[in-house]
Amino acid sequence: MKRFGSILFVSILLSSLALAGVEMRLQITGLRSSKGNVLVSLFDSKQGFPSEHAAAFRSCSVGATTNAAISVTFTNLPAGKYAVAVCHDENADGKMNRRMLGPPVEGWAVHRAQKPRLGPPKFEESAFGVSTADLEVVIQLVYPGD
Repeated sequence: MKRFGSILFVSILLSSLALAGVEMRLQITGLRSSKGNVLVSLFDSKQGFPSEHAAAFRSCSVGATTNAAISVTFTNLPAGKYAVAVCHDENADGKMNRRMLGPPVEGWAVHRAQKPRLGPPKFEESAFGVSTADLEVVIQLVYPGD
């Protein structure tokens, strides 16, 4: 009976660890100024990707700095498919500002770098799978004209 109790305890412990989800640590590099904020958006679908910060599955805003990489952690992520979009919101208006025809005027990045083309990056091309292992992702910001 003691052995059954031990096995039951270990099973419950492992189940609770699996339910805790995955931790994703982002390192954001390449900020050219300490003005404004860095908007970090984690999307679990193409809805709103990449520029609608408010439509993200999880999001945060961090003060910009040029001293080192900015670190952001998302915890308790369920297994699934995600895409990350980052914007250096230099004027701190809470959104990615664009030119009249659509290209951004502020620094930005998505997790999987994509070749420049007309239109925003696609969720399907930026997405990556999250399963049971914690992960660390480095994202390099790019600025218009770079």
